[in-house]
Amino acid sequence: MIRKAFVMQVNPDAHEEYQRRHNPIWPELEAVLEISRCA
Repeated sequence: MIRKAFVMQVNPDAHEEYQRRHNPIWPELEAVLEISRCA
């Protein structure tokens, strides 16, 4: 299996905005993760 990934750097001035946009996860995504037992 081929796996690919990347590392992203967030500008220190934008860290708070990044957190605001990414937390919490969408309820729909959380439900799918629970169904697939990933969470």
